[in-house]
Amino acid sequence: MNAAILLFWAWLAWSLYRGGAMLLNLLFISMAFGTFAVIPPNWTGGVTVLPQAICALAFTARLALNTSARGWMVDAALRWQKLGPLALFWLVALVGAVFLPALFAGTPVIPFRPAGAVVLPSPLHPSAANITQTAYLLLSALSVLAFACATTKAEFGRQWLRAIAYGGIALVATGLADMVAQKTGLAPLLSPLRNATYSLNTDDTILGAQRIVGLMPEASAYGPLCVSFGALIMVLRPFYPNRAQRTGALLLALALLAFGWLSTSSTAIICLAGCALVYALDWWRRLLRRGAPGRASLNAELYAAAALLIFLLIFVMFDAGLFQNDLALLDELIFNKAGSESYLVRAQWNNVAWQALLDTYGAGVGVGGARSSNGIIAVLSSTGVIGGLLYFLFLAQAYLRPAGRAAWEGGMVGALKLGLIVPLLSNALTSSSADFGLLAAAIIGGITGLSLAGSRAPVVEPPQLLAGRQDAEA
Repeated sequence: MNAAILLFWAWLAWSLYRGGAMLLNLLFISMAFGTFAVIPPNWTGGVTVLPQAICALAFTARLALNTSARGWMVDAALRWQKLGPLALFWLVALVGAVFLPALFAGTPVIPFRPAGAVVLPSPLHPSAANITQTAYLLLSALSVLAFACATTKAEFGRQWLRAIAYGGIALVATGLADMVAQKTGLAPLLSPLRNATYSLNTDDTILGAQRIVGLMPEASAYGPLCVSFGALIMVLRPFYPNRAQRTGALLLALALLAFGWLSTSSTAIICLAGCALVYALDWWRRLLRRGAPGRASLNAELYAAAALLIFLLIFVMFDAGLFQNDLALLDELIFNKAGSESYLVRAQWNNVAWQALLDTYGAGVGVGGARSSNGIIAVLSSTGVIGGLLYFLFLAQAYLRPAGRAAWEGGMVGALKLGLIVPLLSNALTSSSADFGLLAAAIIGGITGLSLAGSRAPVVEPPQLLAGRQDAEA
């Protein structure tokens, strides 16, 4: 057991002792460490247990120790108008994971844990992946319930904003660490944080440019996560309590988007386009909603964007080759992607998973039964048509929730709905399982909790919400 593992468990114990705010910070920070097994893999039979899974479990368990919170979460799971579709989706996924791999044994699938280096279609059979992937999905579902419950508490708003910022800072810091390690030959210093058992692609180049991967398994995992956090912080920026924090949030969002580009991931590039759409929708939302936080800065943002565009046009006029390397990289990542080896491999995964859905008459092969490279195909092939319908109904329910009349909470719900777009886009383009992930779970939980709180009682206005004496424990 290395010192990094001991440090994590000590930090977790201290966070549990201090309270929910510190634990929430640690949860978002841990999302940047996607190659760090916090339990030695030789203790778990080769299964990598990530810090974010442990932190989410601790956050949910600590909240569930409170009788009223536990009752709220159980009630939300049982009521259709609250989070009933999510609970039913996980129940369908659980039943499928138990019975479908045996029922449709022999169906060709791409396994989650292949026997060799070359991943080829293999006959479906019950495996440990059915257990681990179902457990991850359960953890994400419980996290939605936990965040929804916690967000109904007024003081949680400030804790939530701070924790998201800490998560973004962690992504930028790990990206910088990876960049420096690559340039100086000190990459072995990061090996204690790269002890995961799955394949890692941390030393890759494209058109001579070194890909930045942070402490994630590969660029296609790091880049989209940076853009997801960047888009979320960008739309939440007006809700930070003072000008210094709002300025810091803006700079952090821009840094995250820059590292998303430096990852040279085609998924990250597509997510950057999605982020531009999210910003445009958020600008329009603030324009139409009277009293919305951030409405006063709309003109300044528009002028800044126009000035930036004019300066870029002037630079291009004087130096037509200014962005030649960037355009070549964009051409390689997007327009020539279909001819790359990685694209062909991932396309094969999707084709095999889709065919498995057809071969099982729409029932699916069970969570953990088939690997894909597309979140939508992963959900359908894992949980079948019924599970897929429940999953999309759960997402639609989040977007259809009312924002409420209060300016702060109503604006927060609208911003979170927009901030959810990029994580869902990233999941749809790259996810190998039916798990929608902890970041999306946190956002959906926030939308649900704020909406339900606003629909049943008057909510606290921003001066009171953000000017408390101390953070109360979640």
